Amino acid sequence: MGPRKPSGGNASGAGASNGASANPNGAGAGAGAGAGEGDADYQSKRARNNEAVKRSREKARQRARETHDRVSKLKQENERLEERIKLLSKELTFLKDIFLAHAGGKVVVLSLKKSIHGIYVVQGDSF
Repeated sequence: MGPRKPSGGNASGAGASNGASANPNGAGAGAGAGAGEGDADYQSKRARNNEAVKRSREKARQRARETHDRVSKLKQENERLEERIKLLSKELTFLKDIFLAHAGGKVVVLSLKKSIHGIYVVQGDSF
């Protein structure tokens, strides 16, 4: 819907002829030169408001685009991380199998302890 200037109550929309104007700055339509200024003020305010609305909507579109881009990147990263989890799980299973094959029939009790440097160290006792 485009900008709409309020009519002064005249059903034809031709403007108010009784001096009671709906002009926001209070200037009456029958005030001579003041009526033109009132229209100019109104048109100026409408133009400024329309520009503000355009800027606001463009900012909203830009935020939506940025959010969409971020969601896409996060989905890609999530897929990459899930693939890495699968790969590491397979590697863990493989290494467990090698360890069990190497340990033979011995029972080995393993414990993980965190070292001072934050690295986990495997300690084992065989029976």
